Amino acid sequence: MHSLWSRLILHFWALEAERDSSVNLEAISSVEPDPVKYLQRAYEYTKEATSSPNEWKGTTTACAALLHYDTQSISPKPMLYVTNLGDSQVMVVRPKAKKLVYKTTEQWHWFDCPRQLGTNSPDTPATDAVMDKLEIEEDDIVLAMSDGVVDNLWEHEVIQSVHDSVQRWDSDKKDSVLKHRPKASGKEMLAVAKGIVKAAKTIAEDPYAESPFMERAVEEGLAMEGVITQCSIRHLYTLPIPQLEKDPLILTAKNMERRRCNHHTLDDPLSTLECLASVIDPKGSSTNKHRYVVASQEEGVRRYCRGVKGVPLVYVKRSVMVLEPMAEGSLEVREASERGKFKTGLRGKAVGAGNKRKRDGGAEGDLEQRDGNGIAGNDIEREQRPKKKIRGPKGPNPLSVKKSKKTKEVNMDPSTPPVAERLAVKVDPVSNRDMEGRVHIVEGPLDESRDSSSKRKRKRKHRPGALDEFRRTLDAASPPIE
Repeated sequence: MHSLWSRLILHFWALEAERDSSVNLEAISSVEPDPVKYLQRAYEYTKEATSSPNEWKGTTTACAALLHYDTQSISPKPMLYVTNLGDSQVMVVRPKAKKLVYKTTEQWHWFDCPRQLGTNSPDTPATDAVMDKLEIEEDDIVLAMSDGVVDNLWEHEVIQSVHDSVQRWDSDKKDSVLKHRPKASGKEMLAVAKGIVKAAKTIAEDPYAESPFMERAVEEGLAMEGVITQCSIRHLYTLPIPQLEKDPLILTAKNMERRRCNHHTLDDPLSTLECLASVIDPKGSSTNKHRYVVASQEEGVRRYCRGVKGVPLVYVKRSVMVLEPMAEGSLEVREASERGKFKTGLRGKAVGAGNKRKRDGGAEGDLEQRDGNGIAGNDIEREQRPKKKIRGPKGPNPLSVKKSKKTKEVNMDPSTPPVAERLAVKVDPVSNRDMEGRVHIVEGPLDESRDSSSKRKRKRKHRPGALDEFRRTLDAASPPIE
């Protein structure tokens, strides 16, 4: 949404300037314009427009130049009112003399964080915008550029691009078709703008090109943290360069962490190659045990480090920091590590960092020793791991299966008493006979291994009049009381 904010700011800013000039039309030459006030109103209108009915978030820098003709002085002259907030830039160039007349100063909270107008920004035009007034001459060219241009082109490159475009345009006057065109036409300024954009794009797409942004980043100390050996510090003091050039180098080295190479007791420091070799690979095992990244301009040092496995190499070429491709030894280590992770995954073992694999012997043990990465847990850990429960094939959902209908058995034996009578008769569990010697059929499964609690209990249903019948039976069986 940055483009919406920038377009609205510019739109309202121009409207405010036009409205103020129309109000003071009669005394336009005597009333001094106030571009900062116009920008403040434009900022307020933009906030209101982007807050309702929907909230549109965004930020933008702002810079503009307002041309005003001053008639109050003894000799009337054109004046330029330049307003800037952020890291965009207004530049006034005099092409004939290849001279820079004026340029604005960038405004930053800190490096690469410019002042800006918009969402969550504390900056406002009334408090942070800067306005300069300067006198200009005829044929001067005023450039308003964003940070995409000024981060890639130095001012002398901008001046050269403007001069070349104007010279090329003037040389086309010899053409019979174009000789009657006005000098200050819009097409001429369009050609100047296209030349600057093309030059900035060429630098931006070149990974080895120097640029103002890169220069400022180095001055700010970005990506400059590291360690330096004691021998390298001592070498800086003996450099055959003037002391004024040597002091900044020594100061930068002192701000770095110092790696104690234990060579400070020697009368003369070791060479860079010998010192770094003792730090990177002290045992001569061709391994970068402490994970150092080496930055050196000496080809001999980089040649040695290519033989040590796992050493990233960095050097500077035309002010551009370059990371060398992996050496063959480092590539072999990486491929072996990847193979180890893959085969460890095939064996069903977890791959982790910081654990050593156990060598068991045989082909698998040789493989583990060769890879050197991954985990092969010991037997104690294997026994302590909970065993995964093996589940059989899943059956159908019992709630979705149609239940089978049980056939009700009909008692055809007249000697067998009804269910209600059998419940009241005591039956021997071994012989299934009652006291009268009749055999009773026990319903239910004969498998005694089943849990009795899993049997479904049957409800006892009382027959109407059964209790009166039972009482009459007892009265008939009991002897009379004398």
